Amino acid sequence: MLESDGMKETTRDLIEKALKGYTPLETDVPDRIPSAVLVPLLKKEERLHLLFMRKVEDGSLHGGQVSFPGGAYEEEDEDLLTTALRETQEEMGIPPSLWDILGRLDPVKTRGTPFVIHPFVAYLKKEVHFIPNPKEVALIFTVPLDYILESHPFQTQKLQWKGKDYTTFIIHYQSEIIWGATARILDRLCSIIKAADPSSGAEPHKATQP
Repeated sequence: MLESDGMKETTRDLIEKALKGYTPLETDVPDRIPSAVLVPLLKKEERLHLLFMRKVEDGSLHGGQVSFPGGAYEEEDEDLLTTALRETQEEMGIPPSLWDILGRLDPVKTRGTPFVIHPFVAYLKKEVHFIPNPKEVALIFTVPLDYILESHPFQTQKLQWKGKDYTTFIIHYQSEIIWGATARILDRLCSIIKAADPSSGAEPHKATQP
């Protein structure tokens, strides 16, 4: 990490090094639908930011939630990375060629729906104009990565969502709430980054069950 204006700045190289030195848990979950998301990083105002979307409220359990771009594996997809890149283009209008893939994270099970999510961390190589799909995306926004890292370990809170109670990691940023599988993916990313930075004093991150 670099010091900038009294704050630590996490670099792309540190993240790539951390992920290359990490072996994600390999798991076959036959009772779950395979899906994949991109965990998108980009440079904004000279700092790394994470890119998020808020789903359109369509009446489904995950409608209206903050998430990473992604979706279910389809038969024509070459692999799960192809799934994540295809869905990101469909939802945000960013072509696959503009991403550098930095590494993978442990798969995560969703709660309340039958998916297992395979996250791929990627870096956007140049500035682009986002084209949100109005049928799927209500809002595209970014959060400084250092804000997420400084919020970690995240608070665990009870949350009621569409009549159901959840105990979950919660991250507040401005008017947005990041929780559920997205927050668990962030927890794993933060743990891996911190473990790779000797100045953090963090213990090496170990793969956990999704």
